[in-house]
Amino acid sequence: MSPKFSIVVPLYNKQEAVGDCISSCINQEFKDFEIIVVNDGSTDKSAEIVEDLFGDKVKLVNQENGGPSAARNKGVSEATGEWIVYLDADDTLLPDALTTFSKLLSRHPDVKVFCCNFYSERKGQRSLYSSKYNNGIVSDNFRAWLTKRLMPRAGATALRKDVALQYRFDEQIRRYEDAKMLFEIFRHERIVTCPIPVLVNRTDYCAASKLRSNCAEDFVCSVQLGGGELWEEVAKYFLYVNRKLYGLPISRKLGLEIGVFVTKLLSRL
Repeated sequence: MSPKFSIVVPLYNKQEAVGDCISSCINQEFKDFEIIVVNDGSTDKSAEIVEDLFGDKVKLVNQENGGPSAARNKGVSEATGEWIVYLDADDTLLPDALTTFSKLLSRHPDVKVFCCNFYSERKGQRSLYSSKYNNGIVSDNFRAWLTKRLMPRAGATALRKDVALQYRFDEQIRRYEDAKMLFEIFRHERIVTCPIPVLVNRTDYCAASKLRSNCAEDFVCSVQLGGGELWEEVAKYFLYVNRKLYGLPISRKLGLEIGVFVTKLLSRL
């Protein structure tokens, strides 16, 4: 019988953190799951640690380095679970994470995307991402994202497998690759949020989101304003202005467009 959840962990040079990550999965209260670790061409001992410490408790898939998008897509293609939980190799799930997701699935059987709260941890100090999360279906995904009522972070989000397969990561994008995928989900899927934290995002291990030498590998380089609903356009704007970091032109009409956005925005509040 297929497991309820597939936890997909892309792995690249995280030897200091991956042991804690996988242990947090194995120690879940809810036991109907599988763990798929995609070793994306690590050059340190990350893969050996997974193999030596966890053996057949984890499905370890090795591939040449293709970036986090390629690793996540590979993990989903290997998954047999009904639901996908992406988890970064330097983060940890709280013990009741899958229990929390399972309860939400039962309450909302017609919804395919669930997003819970999470902690950020730095130097041993934890802080809750947001106190604004609600229980239930989000009324406007883009607005909720902008106002910290929704953040589908890896490890704090459960996607039905057909949704994960439909909205795959663009393997050419290596910066803000999750934003491109999430914008598609925001446009087309209903999302349920829950204020209960299920994840610890360990920022001590996070690599900075550096500019790419090839602009085509950054989602901000392809963002264009226009064509969406108000809150989607505002969300795109915050990414669009980052084009200037690459020396790319910003539309001369941008000032007028921003003025229109703000006027409409104020009228909605």
